[in-house]
Amino acid sequence: MRKIKIGVDLDSTLSDFLPYWINKYNINYQDNLIASNITKWETHTFTKPECGTKIYDILLDRGFFRHVPVLPKSQLAIEWLSNFDDVEIYVATAYHPYVCKDKADWLADFYPTIDQKNIIFCNNKSLLDLDYLWDDAIHNGEGFKGKFLLMDYPHNQSCGDKYTRVKDGQEVIKFFKDEFKRLGLI
Repeated sequence: MRKIKIGVDLDSTLSDFLPYWINKYNINYQDNLIASNITKWETHTFTKPECGTKIYDILLDRGFFRHVPVLPKSQLAIEWLSNFDDVEIYVATAYHPYVCKDKADWLADFYPTIDQKNIIFCNNKSLLDLDYLWDDAIHNGEGFKGKFLLMDYPHNQSCGDKYTRVKDGQEVIKFFKDEFKRLGLI
């Protein structure tokens, strides 16, 4: 039997990315935006006019991704999944050459059970040959051939119930317990 390949996004799935990013924006632009007010993917539409798309420049600051907080329940899910010999875990995260090292170092610190050779930097996740993908971005589910788990956030409500939604790592564990029972792994 071949191994089950599970892809996991990094930003806002393994890490508490959005509140950290919005806090950096608030400091830079003296604003009081909160992450739960971001109700669509286009974050720049919620910023002050003088910022606009410059909010994405914050992501290119050296060291930005080294300091993003971890989502603790996501750590539990990865630890649980790592106990299965028939499972390979891949991190599939957005690519930009300025951030790859910081993201890889962050993963080594907070998710040491994920093999560094299983980090995939890409911007089109539908190309990946995975059985499952756990992500917060609706566009990553479009065209994906496996089962797509959507991390439930205000910014991805527009797709309704098109995908299986999970609120945290505990719900991911529950989902995979059911899947693994169905597949005869447990």
